[in-house]
Amino acid sequence: MMNHLFEQDQYAGIREIFQKCFVLLKVMARGNEAVQQRLFDRLDMLLNIQGAENQMAEALIEVKRCLVVRIFCTFHPKIYSWYISLLALNV
Repeated sequence: MMNHLFEQDQYAGIREIFQKCFVLLKVMARGNEAVQQRLFDRLDMLLNIQGAENQMAEALIEVKRCLVVRIFCTFHPKIYSWYISLLALNV
């Protein structure tokens, strides 16, 4: 059991870095079509990152919504549910 806790803690720093990076991407993408397009072009890579799903969903809201929703519905139902939850809050 202790080994399992250690494994989770060893990735805490990396998880925090990804979370902060997605917060930064969200701010950079807000109203900036060039950044939004770059995020969209790299969506496959971004969606493979684990541990910062909430922040990723918030950042991707800034990308063209209709295209992102189609991709979320098709490939990533867990992230899609976060996206819908955030839309319901009018973030």
